[in-house]
Amino acid sequence: MSFLRKKTRVFKKSALILCLVLFAVMAGCAHPISEELRKSIDPNASLPVIKQNPNQFTDKNVMFGGVIVATRNFPDKTEIEVIQKSLDSFGYPSRGDESEGRFVFVKQGFLEPEIYSKGRYITGAGKLAGTQSGKIDNREIQFPVIEVAELRLWEDYSKAPYGNYSYPYYYGPFGGPFSPYGRSFRRFGYPYWW
Repeated sequence: MSFLRKKTRVFKKSALILCLVLFAVMAGCAHPISEELRKSIDPNASLPVIKQNPNQFTDKNVMFGGVIVATRNFPDKTEIEVIQKSLDSFGYPSRGDESEGRFVFVKQGFLEPEIYSKGRYITGAGKLAGTQSGKIDNREIQFPVIEVAELRLWEDYSKAPYGNYSYPYYYGPFGGPFSPYGRSFRRFGYPYWW
């Protein structure tokens, strides 16, 4: 009988550990914009449609993401000019060359331009406040302006997290994060063990 009790305890502990691991994995895949705000987003509000008729979508919630072009601070707000990219199901902007244009996120208060810097990926949602005039080189453009309720700046994966190693890592036959032979090899090229 005691053997059966031990097995049951081991099974319960294993199930608890499995549930905790699954919870941690699912939390890592969470969408950066709250479900409540995502439910209120107008599904017809794409960037080309908004550019054609901005008054139709004014004061409606929209969600966009893309690559930061510039961050400008004013006394009471920050404007982030963004090249639009399509968003995946987790709200992450695509890395491709396709874009439907540019828009501006407006956030009350100060955002550090060195953190919200050119080339970083960003996702945000909020109310469409209309459009504002701007220039790209010598061309006049109307930028849709979104007053951001929620904003997510994505990690900058263009830089390797550990010095000179390439990312993502290639561990090879003897390398690895816990290997006695060194951290990793460069992704393509001669292996390094120091």
